Amino acid sequence: MGDGQYGELGVPLDYASYQNVDFPDANDLPGGPNENLSVVATAAGGFFSLFVLSDGTLWAMGDDSNGQLGYWLDTESGYNIPQQIASNVVAVAAGASFSLFLKSDGSLWGMGDNSFGQLGTGDYMDRHAPVEIVAPPPQISIVSYGADVILVWPANAAGFHLQAATDLTPAVWSTNLPAPVLIGENYEVFTPITGTQKFYRLSQ
Repeated sequence: MGDGQYGELGVPLDYASYQNVDFPDANDLPGGPNENLSVVATAAGGFFSLFVLSDGTLWAMGDDSNGQLGYWLDTESGYNIPQQIASNVVAVAAGASFSLFLKSDGSLWGMGDNSFGQLGTGDYMDRHAPVEIVAPPPQISIVSYGADVILVWPANAAGFHLQAATDLTPAVWSTNLPAPVLIGENYEVFTPITGTQKFYRLSQ
């Protein structure tokens, strides 16, 4: 409800003319998800709005003059009906003309106005499509190999080191492990399968 002149209410009216709505309006998403899905998160920017549905999809509507909707097929200045932007989203936030969202893998994404560096991309260029700002944390793969266990994680996980624990209640993490070996695009650590360590993690 409220000022809808830029389409930020998602009401399918002509947003080129001034539109106000003074009561909540439930809008069916054109070509979108079914009615069994619910909204789990919302964010409101200067003249645009975003929301996340229970299936993890991110939707946006309103002013897109700086790319804050992240709708990369945009051929107009905005949308007065919701457009799907991303999937696997768990949280969303909006600034004056930029947006941020967090995915389930732990990665942070942003789009829109970047004239003051608010997207954290290392430059001052606006982004009209979502750009990854913080990569997801690295994951450890564990493979049994005879009497050893091989722990593998990506080589681009700069700043992370391997820790181990014998128990998680309470956990006392140790770094007394064999040094990792860089093999191809991964770090690898061999540790005896008969050892006392049972739990492993990467820590910064």
